[in-house]
Amino acid sequence: MTTGYDFWDTPGAGHSHGAMDADECWALLSTQVTGRVGFMRDGRIFIFPVNYLVHDRAVYFRTSSTGDLGRGPLDRVAFQVDQASPAVMSGWSVLMQGSSAVVEDKSLLATVWGRMVNEPWAGGDRRQLIQVMPSSLVGRRVGTT
Repeated sequence: MTTGYDFWDTPGAGHSHGAMDADECWALLSTQVTGRVGFMRDGRIFIFPVNYLVHDRAVYFRTSSTGDLGRGPLDRVAFQVDQASPAVMSGWSVLMQGSSAVVEDKSLLATVWGRMVNEPWAGGDRRQLIQVMPSSLVGRRVGTT
């Protein structure tokens, strides 16, 4: 009798997975424009999608100075980007953990603003630029063999 869950007890022999080194993680981060930033504030976990840019091994995104992301530095944030291809059962995920700060250096602001091409998806005033500096960066690929 077929249950529809015949894969449940199989070992996944036709699948592969593996960690990626930092250079591959940065290369893949640079291929996307939307990621998720997670953080804690007032004892609650928040995860928001953001349009972002990679520059000099840091991640930058625009936000509101009065919103949850823009109300001050966050000493613990997570940033994740992934890509999945369900039809071929493969994909990758990169997770950065670190801290964030409002960018105030005028030279850095000019450089990053000059490279940003995507408008933030959220409405309102999004002129505050946030930098996420990694303390750790890990990535993983999954796929079929």
